[in-house]
Amino acid sequence: MSWFATAFGLLLFLINLPFALAAGGLTAVRFDPLTATVESTGGALVAVTGFSGGFNLGNFTFITGAPGSSGSFGPSARGALASHETGHTLSVAVFGGLYTWVNALDENPPTYRHSFAVGELIAESHFPRNDTAWDSGPARPTVARSHVRVWS
Repeated sequence: MSWFATAFGLLLFLINLPFALAAGGLTAVRFDPLTATVESTGGALVAVTGFSGGFNLGNFTFITGAPGSSGSFGPSARGALASHETGHTLSVAVFGGLYTWVNALDENPPTYRHSFAVGELIAESHFPRNDTAWDSGPARPTVARSHVRVWS
C-alpha cells in the first residue's frame, strides 16, 4: 500500500536526479539504511515547487536547500530536517501511501494546519526537535515543536 506514495516519489526522483547531481554532485544524494529512505537535495524540478524545507513521497525525500543542508543521517542527525522526513517514510510504511496524500491535504490550504497536522506530529516523533522555530514565518505563530510519540 505504500506504493501510492512511493511510485510518485520514484518518478520524481528519477526525473530530478540529473538536476540534483548537476547542482551538488554526489553529495546531493544519500541513503538512510535505518529507514530505507533515499534523500536528494536540490535540483531544478524540486526547486520549481516553491516549497522550502523538505517533503517526502514514500521512500524518497526531497530537500529543497543546498546539498548537505539537511545534516547527515543517523543518530548525529537528531533533530535535523532529514530526521523529520525519514519519520514520514516510517509513517508510510505503517499507514500506507494514501496516508501521505491525506497528510498533504491536512497540512496545506485550505485546512492549513501545517505542522499541527497529525501526519507532521507523528513524523516529528522519529527524532524530535526541541526548539521553537516550528511554524515561524508570515502569519504563522512561533510555537514549541510538538510531536505524537510513535517512533521514539
